[in-house]
Amino acid sequence: THLVHWLTYSRDVSNFDMQHYKDLTALNYNNEADLNDKIVAKCLSLKTLKHLDFSNTDVSDAGVDQLSSHSMLETIHLRGTPTTDATLMSLSPNCPLHTISVPHTANVAGIAHITTHFKDTLTHLDISFTGVKKQDFARLISDCKKLQTVSIAYCPNLTPEDVPSTVQCITTSNYLHPETVKRVRSGCRPHSPLVPANGKKNPFANLCDDIHQEEEQLEIPTTKSEGGDDDDEDETEAMSTSEGSLQPPPTTAAPLELNPLCITGEQLFDEIAPSTPLHGAKGKGRRGFPPM
Repeated sequence: THLVHWLTYSRDVSNFDMQHYKDLTALNYNNEADLNDKIVAKCLSLKTLKHLDFSNTDVSDAGVDQLSSHSMLETIHLRGTPTTDATLMSLSPNCPLHTISVPHTANVAGIAHITTHFKDTLTHLDISFTGVKKQDFARLISDCKKLQTVSIAYCPNLTPEDVPSTVQCITTSNYLHPETVKRVRSGCRPHSPLVPANGKKNPFANLCDDIHQEEEQLEIPTTKSEGGDDDDEDETEAMSTSEGSLQPPPTTAAPLELNPLCITGEQLFDEIAPSTPLHGAKGKGRRGFPPM
């Protein structure tokens, strides 16, 4: 995260010195609102990266086009991003990829690139929100012998019965990424207010209504008695009368009477403390104080 902040406020990202980060192996930028393609492109100049998490960010295909040169990549998360099949197909077949979450725009072609080239290493596959059909899904994962977990949350064409019994299935009911649901529901609206939304119709708008619904204010209906308004007024008046009888009558505060006489501090002291040790003879002052 520190690297993102440095790059965000850098005057010239292209000339930013990455020497201090040459041994960096992981970038966890999940829900990072400041992340953009220029920053990601600079981060991907580090060829030591093994784990990438760009979930729920504005990263697009243009920002991650250098992934083809990363041969050490093991984990990458693209859920909730506006990336497409182009990003999936740019992954180097030589990297030991075992975990991936694809964007909601992914099609069979992009997912097939993953399950074909990484069939010997792939253990966790997240294709949530995609429109993959049952017959295509069976073909896609048929050769992935090490597959342990598959997420089909919010996939309208798939059910848990379509997942092999030997593989753990994550469905809509136990999906653990509510921020992704919110992002997909908004059509991956850019975090920056300066970038307008794409305006395309979101096919998941109705599908994800159970997540992050806006609270609606309930109106409590008011009922009238059968006697009409007159009865209500009489009843209210009777209640006011009964309540009023329990309350004490209002009292009027007596006006404050001011004493026209003025007394000195010495006279006041003589009045309230005539026997205190500090009180001396009249005209000779109190103990420790000069005569007044």
